[in-house]
Amino acid sequence: MQWNEFSLEEIRLHLKCFDHTRWPESRNLLAMFDNLLAEEFQK
Repeated sequence: MQWNEFSLEEIRLHLKCFDHTRWPESRNLLAMFDNLLAEEFQK
């Protein structure tokens, strides 16, 4: 799938809105997204 910079920033903006620190067992969605994206670009 092709992602343009605008699409990625839009997704990151929405993921940033979820405050994972409010719930002890929740994950940092933005960090997860960034890690998955980095893995995908390394392929």
